[in-house]
Amino acid sequence: MSDKPFKFTLVSPNGALVEGADAIAVNVVGSQGTFNARPGHEPFLTDTKVFFEYKDGQRLDRGIEVWYRTPAGEEITYYVCKGYVEVLPDRVTVLAEDAYLASEVTEEEERERQKEILKQLEDAGKLPEGARGAIEINDLEIQLQKSVARLNYAKSKKGKNI
Repeated sequence: MSDKPFKFTLVSPNGALVEGADAIAVNVVGSQGTFNARPGHEPFLTDTKVFFEYKDGQRLDRGIEVWYRTPAGEEITYYVCKGYVEVLPDRVTVLAEDAYLASEVTEEEERERQKEILKQLEDAGKLPEGARGAIEINDLEIQLQKSVARLNYAKSKKGKNI
């Protein structure tokens, strides 16, 4: 492994959250287990783990944390829900279905986001059958699922210094 930094990129459908940042380590929970990639790592491709837990008989989906360490030693953590990771000797790229800076995922914001989405779904349900946009309703339902996963993540990190 090399002492020289490599590049880290994290991209979601909303755009690049991190693009070509210098990193000396990247930590990801892959579907085959947690790994810590460093400069010079052997190449591989994996998907991120879809993390869930059961509480009171109900499945709670939540994403995972992906962090990278800068050459100055700072660890920057992101929330990621579903994605793929490409590890090459000179870079790590994460393509995520949903990703946010971990410190920005809060219970309060997710509860507000869910209220907004539920209101939009309610409004869409009041439209006459032919006027409803099935694609729009499906998109709102997906947004709601993602928000629920972020809320579960926010609850799980309560008390942690992220």
